[in-house]
Amino acid sequence: MEDPAGVQMRREAEAIDIIEEAKARSQRMMAESFEAIRREKEAMLREKEAAIAELESEREKILRE
Repeated sequence: MEDPAGVQMRREAEAIDIIEEAKARSQRMMAESFEAIRREKEAMLREKEAAIAELESEREKILRE
């Protein structure tokens, strides 16, 4: 039969491991979410820059006419 104090210590250690794993998983998920948001913002910025360049090109054509 296991020592009750030993059982308690083992359970506490297991609980700590579970909590640490959950924290690590949560941090990875947050990092992945932030990275996805960053990529999306960069894509939107590229689209805006392309639209601005197109508008400037159209403006230059109109001014030359």
